[in-house]
Amino acid sequence: VGTHSAHNYYGMEWFLTEVWPKILIENPLCTLKAAGSIKNRFKGMYFKNVDFIGSVPSLTDEYAGAQLCIVPLPAGSGLKIKLVEALAHGKACVSTSAGLQGLFEAEGRAVIKADSSGDFCGAVCDVLKNKDKRQRMEKEAVRFRDEYFSPEKAYADLTDCLKRRLNYE
Repeated sequence: VGTHSAHNYYGMEWFLTEVWPKILIENPLCTLKAAGSIKNRFKGMYFKNVDFIGSVPSLTDEYAGAQLCIVPLPAGSGLKIKLVEALAHGKACVSTSAGLQGLFEAEGRAVIKADSSGDFCGAVCDVLKNKDKRQRMEKEAVRFRDEYFSPEKAYADLTDCLKRRLNYE
């Protein structure tokens, strides 16, 4: 999932040219769906087994059909909502270090960090071939979501502040 911003484009371009061909050698039937306006950056280009689906009304069905989510960002700042969203949907993920910014606690649980094309390919292929590993990572994604992004966790500081201001305990 991505907009047509430069960092999304360069990350996807790297993935499609440096990683995707290696994945297809090991998994020739593997497919990739890319949602969002990133599609506009790749108009007129063809990549085997890649479908740029563009904007969709809801990503729920796309996440439900995905076995794995990738975050191949070369750079960026702050929390990557695309990774938060994938974890919220209980998905195993492979991400670059830049994609993990702000979510390093998920590394080794629901997310495999891979910065080189070889490591990224290896991680993706390993998760796709190893159903048990993928399912463990999916369970960890749900645990991570609940641990860090439940409404109670997300609003804890605000709730505490309001309680103090209102002298409510």
